Amino acid sequence: MLTVEQLAEELNVTTRTIRNYLKEGKLTGTKVGGQWRFTEQNIYDFFGKTDDLNEENNLALNYLKQVPELNQGLTVLTFQFDSDQAISLFRDKTLAHFNLMYAESSVTKKFNYQLLPQKFIRITLTGPNYYLIDFSTWITHHFELLNLK
Repeated sequence: MLTVEQLAEELNVTTRTIRNYLKEGKLTGTKVGGQWRFTEQNIYDFFGKTDDLNEENNLALNYLKQVPELNQGLTVLTFQFDSDQAISLFRDKTLAHFNLMYAESSVTKKFNYQLLPQKFIRITLTGPNYYLIDFSTWITHHFELLNLK
């Protein structure tokens, strides 16, 4: 269980922001000894459960509803990690690589990163096939280099 301070640090926000999320009902937790504590499930719920086929903002569902474009595609990758530290390292390196290599291009491509229960990460990509193959290969190779599960 995380404290308000620990959760704020993990999310890179202030403790005031966490308390505002609690007041607004966006975040739930449990009071223990007068202090808020948050479980992995609380955090998962805060970021949005992934009944993927029911979410309006789901990248995969939105892609499947569209008329396909020539040489465009969808890729979904799932990885499991042993620790929160490994998740953070993988996330930071993957986002940095995306921003360095793909963010500035004029070609439409999307990257969605999702934290799931039990230390799973789901990455959903849409865009040109060359982007899907290149970035998927980099992500998978990076995962293996980190010697993760």
